[in-house]
Amino acid sequence: MYLPRGGVTAGEPEKQPAMARSATRSNLLIIDDEEIVREPTRRLLERSGYGVRVAANGPTGLEILTGGHPPIDLVLLDLSMPSMSGHEVLAELRRLRPDIKVIIITGYATLDDEVHGADGILQKPFTVVDLLQRINKVLAS
Repeated sequence: MYLPRGGVTAGEPEKQPAMARSATRSNLLIIDDEEIVREPTRRLLERSGYGVRVAANGPTGLEILTGGHPPIDLVLLDLSMPSMSGHEVLAELRRLRPDIKVIIITGYATLDDEVHGADGILQKPFTVVDLLQRINKVLAS
């Protein structure tokens, strides 16, 4: 993942990309076992106006999703995780919330048609712009 050195702070909305300003109050859940991906992505998305929850594994992510407050609008899901794979988590997400938007984030070469039930795929490493554009596109669909 590529992150900017200085970054945009929450107090500088005029410097935020236009695509991120409309994100205010959409709630996202990041399910990824790698803290080096999870935490920088969480901070970036919070600075871009999203509400963000994080989980280090599938079972914890599913617990957060069913907790309900605030309701999750979109899940960023890693495919390769120990104990419960991303494919298993995706199937359970669809069972619990068929309407939930899901973007797969993966370091492996994956085609859109290889992950049934996902609304999009984002390859690691990804840029800030790629991440925000993909999230906005999926939320708008």
